[in-house]
Amino acid sequence: GERPPTKTLASRKDLLKFKDTQPRPWTHHPLVFCTLEGSPITLFGWRTEERMTMNDALTEPTTVAEIDQLFSSTGGEKDFRPFLCTQPGCSKSFTTYDQLQTHETNMHGTKKLICGIDNCHKSFVTTGQLTKHRKMVHFRAARKAKIAAAAVEEAEAEAEAEAEAEAE
Repeated sequence: GERPPTKTLASRKDLLKFKDTQPRPWTHHPLVFCTLEGSPITLFGWRTEERMTMNDALTEPTTVAEIDQLFSSTGGEKDFRPFLCTQPGCSKSFTTYDQLQTHETNMHGTKKLICGIDNCHKSFVTTGQLTKHRKMVHFRAARKAKIAAAAVEEAEAEAEAEAEAEAE
């Protein structure tokens, strides 16, 4: 079969910013290793002496003042959320890496847990999500049906009692 086209993360506009950037010169370079017996093994790799030029800008704060400004309430953003969800279409961001990991596991993880009650095929990532679904959907519905049946029995019993009272 044919592979579907892959989505690129960078837009055409972003890529065109670097169209005049010359590639770094790479040279084929031998790497020589020795075995325990002392015989040489030669592997070839690539090497360049030139520094990368596209990624040399500093993106993170480097001074104490810059760090304080990021987390201060007087800054441009009161709630600094540097950890962004990596899933396509999800725009959530978090203040800690742990929060991001929890979100990605719970919201985008593999849904291996299947409900199975009354042929229900809903699936969930965590046991907590499965339990909540079962309580909210299946057990609440069963409880409502039980209460409704009890109410009907009570109404029938009252009607029977009234009928007996009228007969006397």
